[in-house]
Order: sequence, then C-alpha cells, then structure tokens
Amino acid sequence: MSNPLTESSVSNGRGTDGGEAGQAPKMQMIEQVRRLAVEFLKNNCEARRVQVVKMGLADQAKGIWEIEAHAFVPNTTIQNLGLEVSKEVLDSETYTLRIDGQLNIIGFGLKSLVDD
Repeated sequence: MSNPLTESSVSNGRGTDGGEAGQAPKMQMIEQVRRLAVEFLKNNCEARRVQVVKMGLADQAKGIWEIEAHAFVPNTTIQNLGLEVSKEVLDSETYTLRIDGQLNIIGFGLKSLVDD
C-alpha cells in the first residue's frame, strides 16, 4: 500500500518541510560552500576565526561561487620577531575565494589584491 503523505509531497512539488522541492539542495550547497571556505582559510592561512560576510554565484552558468570572508590571523610581525606576548595578537584580513560547482577552490587571495 502506498503512503499518501509521500505521494502528496512528491506530486505537489513540495518537500516534507513544506518548502519547494529544490530549496533543500540549494541551501545544502550554500552551506557546503560556506564550510569549505571557512575550513580552507583555517587550514591554509592559519586563521583562528573566519566570518563569511558575503557569498553568491559569480557565474551561474558555470556554477562558480565568490565568497568574501574576514579571517583573523596571527600578527606576522610579532611572529617574525619572536616576541613573547601574554595574549595572541590577531590581524583581520579580508579574503576573496572562488569555488566551482564541484567544490574545488579555483582561486583565493587578499581582497585588496584580487579586486578588479
């Protein structure tokens, strides 16, 4: 016997949460892109904290995302001089990242250097 709830949710194009059927995958992709950007900056730029401030599709046809994020990274002057401090000093850097539809980082850099 078929399940009427399942049939109606499929036939009317709505998911089980009452939203549009395509909304969940879109939200899931947005979250995956955001997480990838945060993890990339933490792992490759030694960021202690990352805050995504802007993201969107830069090229919808190719599925390329552009993300702008503030990364709080250790102060390089203090590190290079080997100064001992009681609390870690962090600098805020703004990065721009580009991520393709297969969740590959295809470009990143300091926002001030990559802006057109």
